[in-house]
Amino acid sequence: MENRTVKMRNNKLMGCNKNGGPQVEEPQVEEKEPKVGNANGQPIEEPQLEEGRAAWIHNYEQARRFIREAPGCGDSYSLTNIQNLMARLGNVQERLSAIHVAGTNGKGSVCACICQILQEAGYRTGLYSSPAVFDEAETIRINGVPISSQGFVQAAAMVQRACAKMQRDGMAHPSAFEIETAVAFCCFYMEKCDYVVLETGMGGAKDATNIIRHPVCSVLTSISKDHMAFLGETLEEIAAEKAGIIKPGCPCVTAQQQPEVMDVLQRAANKAGSRLVVAIDGLLASYEYDSRESRLSLSDSSAQALPVGNRGSVQPLPVDNRGSSARPLLRGKCDSAGPLPVGDRGSSAGPLPAGDRRSSAGPLPAGDRGSSAGPLPAGDRGSSAGPATAGSRQIHCALTGAWQRQNIACALAAVRILQECGVSVPVWAVEQGLAKVRLPGRLERIHEKPDIYIDGAHNEGAALALKETVQNCFTNTKIVYIIGVLADKEYEAVLRLLLPFAAQVFTVTPENERALPGRALAAAASKYKAQVSYAPSVAQAARLAADAAGEQGVVLAFGSFSYLGKLKRAVEDFL
Repeated sequence: MENRTVKMRNNKLMGCNKNGGPQVEEPQVEEKEPKVGNANGQPIEEPQLEEGRAAWIHNYEQARRFIREAPGCGDSYSLTNIQNLMARLGNVQERLSAIHVAGTNGKGSVCACICQILQEAGYRTGLYSSPAVFDEAETIRINGVPISSQGFVQAAAMVQRACAKMQRDGMAHPSAFEIETAVAFCCFYMEKCDYVVLETGMGGAKDATNIIRHPVCSVLTSISKDHMAFLGETLEEIAAEKAGIIKPGCPCVTAQQQPEVMDVLQRAANKAGSRLVVAIDGLLASYEYDSRESRLSLSDSSAQALPVGNRGSVQPLPVDNRGSSARPLLRGKCDSAGPLPVGDRGSSAGPLPAGDRRSSAGPLPAGDRGSSAGPLPAGDRGSSAGPATAGSRQIHCALTGAWQRQNIACALAAVRILQECGVSVPVWAVEQGLAKVRLPGRLERIHEKPDIYIDGAHNEGAALALKETVQNCFTNTKIVYIIGVLADKEYEAVLRLLLPFAAQVFTVTPENERALPGRALAAAASKYKAQVSYAPSVAQAARLAADAAGEQGVVLAFGSFSYLGKLKRAVEDFL
C-alpha cells in the first residue's frame, strides 16, 4: 500500500475545509501523557489492601475472577462510575481513535467487518465486543487475536488499583461490565492500536463504552425492541437511548431503520450538528447467500450514501504522541465535504511499517494478518498503478443470512467515513477483509450430517431475519430446533415467528441467572408446535436433536448466546 508524505505543522495533521482551502488550525494545547501504570511489563506497585478484600491480581485467573465477582452493580445504569474509574486511569480512552457501534441486532457483524477491513489495510486494530460466545477472552482482541494473558493481567491490575482508590474515596465499586470496559481501554492504549472498534453492551447513551467523547465515527445498526426494562417500552424511547452515541460534529452511519426510529436519529444528529449517513443497499453491486456463505461484490457507486441532517465540520487531526508521528489519532470532527476517489486515499493517515506494530503475540508476517485463509494473490489486488475496480470480483464471505447485506453495507459506509477523513483503505483491503471475516454464533455451521447451526437470535428483530433465512435456505428439509432463552426477552414473539418451520423442538435452560427454565419455555412453545420436549442438559439436547434430524436434516440452535458455547463443545464431544 502506498504511503504518502505527511505534511506536518506544529505536530498537527493539515486538512482542508469544505471549500478546498487550508484548514484553520486550532491553538495548540500541550497534552501530558496519561499515567496508566507501567506499560513495559515491569512489576506494578501494590498499595496496601483493605482488610477483607481479595488479593491483588498477579495472574490471569485472578484477573478474570476480579471481574466476575465485582461487588458493585454500577450506578443505576449511568456513566458516573465509568467516568470516575477512567479519571483514575488517566482517561486513556481519549487517546484512542474509536469507531463506536450501537444497535439492537447486527452490532457484532458490523464490528467484525470493520476490524477485518482495517486490519487488511495494515492498521493495528482493537475490538471490544460482547457477549463472548465460546471464551471470555473473545471480548478484547488485537488484530483478531484475544489479548495476551500478560497484557490482560497488567491492565486488570491497573483497573483493580483504580477501583480500590474509588472505594477509599467513598464511591461505589464499578460493575463487571464497567471494569472490563476499562480493562479494554487500557489494553488498547498499551498495545498502541491505530483504531479500536467498540460495541456497546446495552443501549447507548448510558452504556459504559459511551464515555468516548470524540469517536471517529459512530454506527447504528438495526434498532428494534430489546432490553425494554432499561431502554424503554417504545421504539422511539429505545432509539433515543441508542442515539446517545451520536457526538457533536462526529459523523454517524445508520442502517435503514423504521420511520419512527429514523425520525429520532435525525433529530439527534441535527441537535449534535453531526452528519447522519444511511447505509443503503446500493453500496453492494450484488448479494446472494445460502446456508454456508454469502457471495457479494462492491458497487462502482459505493460512495453513494444518503446524507441526512447537518454535515458537521473538519478539524485538524492531532497526532498520537505515544509513538511514530505517522500513526493517526482521529478524535471526531473529521467530517469532510465529500467522498474521495475510491481506493486511492493515500494518506496522511497511513499505517506504520509492519515492524513498528509491536504485539504481545509478536509481529505478524507481512500479508498474513491473523487469517488462516492467507492473503489473496497479488494479481487479485489490482494493479500497483491503481486500485482494483469496484464490483469486478465476487467476494465469498463466511457471514451469511438475510440480515448480513445490511450489516455489510453499514460496515462499508463506516469505512467510507474513514476514507473521507484521509485514512488509506484501498478496495483490495475491503475485499480481502470481507472475504476473511469470521464471527462465531451467527448462523455458524458447527457440524455436518446432520448440519448443525448456532445463532444468537433472541429478539423479534433477529427472529424476523432468521425466519427469512430459514425460508430461503432450508426448504424441503427436516428442521429440528434447540432453543434456550433468557426470561426478560420477547421469547413469545421469537417462538411465534420461527416454530412453524420446525418438525421438532427441544428446549434447554441456559446457564445464566436470568434464564427462563427450559420446562417453562417448552410450555410456551407447545402453543405453536406439538412436538416440543424439554432436555435436562445441553448435551442431551444436542444428541436428541441430531438423532431426530437424521443425516439429511438440519439442527438449528438459537436464542441466548450464553448456552451456544456449551452446545458447540457438546457437539464436538459426542457427535
